[in-house]
Amino acid sequence: MDEFSAPEGPGLDAADLDAAGRAPLVLKVAGVVCSVAGAFVATAGTQLFTFFTLTSMQTVTAAGLVLLGVVAVVLGPLTLKGRATAAIAATGVCGLMALLSVSWLVYAVVSGVLSPMLFLAAGSAPLAAVLAPLAIGPASRMTAARNALYA
Repeated sequence: MDEFSAPEGPGLDAADLDAAGRAPLVLKVAGVVCSVAGAFVATAGTQLFTFFTLTSMQTVTAAGLVLLGVVAVVLGPLTLKGRATAAIAATGVCGLMALLSVSWLVYAVVSGVLSPMLFLAAGSAPLAAVLAPLAIGPASRMTAARNALYA
């Protein structure tokens, strides 16, 4: 074996090495959309704190938007790198983020408040909630291949 060839190990073949190093397109798209949606949702929550006087329930909703948005921004790049635990966590976070942002959008529109950032958040969060579960399979394969490579 020369110094430039791939390492050989038990259970490692070329497909495993390729899976460990190259993220599929669905994984890349899911990670980016999760991060972008998280940024929109966190910004919409921050906008609520900044520009409006909120009741207690509205404060909890705004805090939830900010918290879920920040967590999604952190989980997006980890999903993009093929971390299975991040993809699983992003599925739950993006689902909650979609539910909360769309619910808040309906409440805001019924109340007569139109916020472009909230429209972006409520549009991108459901897309992230659809794409995040699709990333679990490829991320699990990448994580398993990476673990086999480093074992």
